[in-house]
This record gives sequence, structure tokens and C-alpha cells, in this order.
Amino acid sequence: MKRVNVNNIVVFFVFLAFLAGCSQEVKPDVDRLAHAYAKILFYEEYYRGVPDSVDYYRNEALKEVGLTEREFEKEMKALSPDRNEWKRFFQKTEKYLRDIRRK
Repeated sequence: MKRVNVNNIVVFFVFLAFLAGCSQEVKPDVDRLAHAYAKILFYEEYYRGVPDSVDYYRNEALKEVGLTEREFEKEMKALSPDRNEWKRFFQKTEKYLRDIRRK
């Protein structure tokens, strides 16, 4: 049986520690999520009863803020359970909805 060099073990653990540090989640951008969510709500209301249009404009709204459907869902799930963060999210969403409706 071959003996494992101690240096190889140390390098392996340093590499694992590096990978663990790289995998930390980035905090979601509440402003960007609120903007996308407001547009999605608007399109769902405006194109109610026309699911193809809702899907199309939902994807357009996400593209506009630089998100895919999967990224949007992942970031929404990653929002902190902190009530203040959710309150801020919904306040920004309401502001964006008012701005969209004025146009």
C-alpha cells in the first residue's frame, strides 16, 4: 500500500477550505427583485386571461433586470426571513407599480 504524503493532505484541506469560501451565497439585490416583481404583477393584471402574453412579458421583465426565471426564483427564496427586509421589498414593489401605472 502506498503511503500518503502529509503535504498532499494539507494541500487537499486547503483546497477544500478555498472551495467552501467560494460557495457563499451573495445577498439578493432587493431593488432589482422588487422591480422585476412589480413588472410581473403588472403584466399578470394587464394580460389576465391571455397566458401566452403573461409568459412572454414575464420573461421580458426578467430579461430587463438581467435575471432568468431560475435565478429570480432562487433569489426570491434567498431573501432573508427578516421582516424588515420583506417590508422594504414590498415598499419598493409598490413604488415601482405606481410608477408603471402612471406611464
